[in-house]
Amino acid sequence: GEAKAAVLKAREALELNDKHIIALIQLISAQTALGNFTELQQLIDGLPAELLQWPNIEIRTGIYYAASGEAEKAWEVYREYTVNPPYEGGMVIIAALALQLGDVEGAIDIMEGEVERNSWTQAWARTLYRNNDVLKDHPRYLAVLKSMHLDDESVAELKRRMTFE
Repeated sequence: GEAKAAVLKAREALELNDKHIIALIQLISAQTALGNFTELQQLIDGLPAELLQWPNIEIRTGIYYAASGEAEKAWEVYREYTVNPPYEGGMVIIAALALQLGDVEGAIDIMEGEVERNSWTQAWARTLYRNNDVLKDHPRYLAVLKSMHLDDESVAELKRRMTFE
């Protein structure tokens, strides 16, 4: 939730290693969130092809394309990765691309698929999207959370039962 701080920390990491994948992913995500599209395009233009083709970077670049109004480029990325998923559990971030493109039902389809496959990333459906204005009250999304026992009531009950005393 601290995009400006994320940009600073990502840049610090990139000073140590200009191909630091996690730092690049976070920098792309934070710059997209801030709407710093000119800086972001310069970053993308300067990345080597092998990094641009790395799924986590390419998908986040797709999110940037959607946010910046380059919908056709974003849809190309989305179609590619929905047909050829990047890796086990990698679909959760593609749901973010679907949401950025306005494909709410597609995003929920992806989350349901992660639950059906018992993917290790399925819990991110709550972590990443619970406060999303489009999803937070959507009946299908709430059903996904309930199926994992990550709906608000289940989480509140778990917190009530947990104690560290």
